[in-house]
This record gives sequence, C-alpha cells and structure tokens, in this order.
Amino acid sequence: MQIDAKTAKEICGYRVIGNYESYCLVELSGRTVKIDCCGCASEHDLCFIDDNGLPHSAGYLNLHERCELDKLDNALMSDLLPHERRIVQDWIRDTFNPIKSYNPKHSTYSLKHLLETKTGIYLTNNQMKDALLNMGYTCQNEHKINWLVNVSEMGIKYVK
Repeated sequence: MQIDAKTAKEICGYRVIGNYESYCLVELSGRTVKIDCCGCASEHDLCFIDDNGLPHSAGYLNLHERCELDKLDNALMSDLLPHERRIVQDWIRDTFNPIKSYNPKHSTYSLKHLLETKTGIYLTNNQMKDALLNMGYTCQNEHKINWLVNVSEMGIKYVK
C-alpha cells in the first residue's frame, strides 16, 4: 500500500521527500527519516538538535521499538513559568560543572529526576536537554533518547 504525500503529512506533519510502496521518507531538520504508514520512524533513537539549536526527542518507543513522530517530546524551557526557569537554571549552575568528557554515570533522564527531587519542578527529558544546552553543556550523541552530557560527577555526589 503506497503512502501518498498528503496522508504522510497528516500522519506525522513533516515534508515528504520520497514515497514508496510500504514507507515514505520525510525531512526532519535536514535529515531523511523513513516512516511507515502509521507514522513510526524506522530509527530506534529519533532525537536531534534542529537548525535553531533546539532539541527534539522521541517521547517514548512503541511496542515495536519505534518512535512515533507525532509524539515527539518537543517541550522546551520556554514552556515553564519564568520563576521555574530561574530555579532550574540556578540549580544547574550551582550543581554541575562542565568538564571536557561526557559523564557515563548520569544521562539527561537521571539528571531530570535528580532536579525534580531537589526542586520539585518536573521537566520532560527534552526540557532537561534544552536547559543544559542553554547553560552551555554539550551532549555526546544528539540522536540518542537519553543524552550523556559533560557534567562533572563531583556536583552530583554532593546533591545526593
């Protein structure tokens, strides 16, 4: 069953650049991604930083270990209230120190839970990524769901 461009656009909301019998190719921030007729990407980890420097993350993987494009986690720090943003930024500044390598012990997912435990502010994984990018941190692989970032272990040990 061929997926027509209109249907593909409706399914996932991205520009169709190739249409084939059982899948189509869409453009996702300069990348070509293969999707099926349900709008699921063929890639296991569908995360990226767009041309504006904003992160986008697979919100979850479905039963077939695929990312549903219409359910990407696109939440950003700008979605928080101003006083919450300030608390998150202050906590990151006071807790972490940037290092040259990437900390393999803590992903953005575990860091967001640590932040929530200490501040009471809930962030999505993507909001944690956005917060860290805004504070000058970098990630090892932007295409992974849970990023490893260049935060020192020392600050994390003191928070626990």
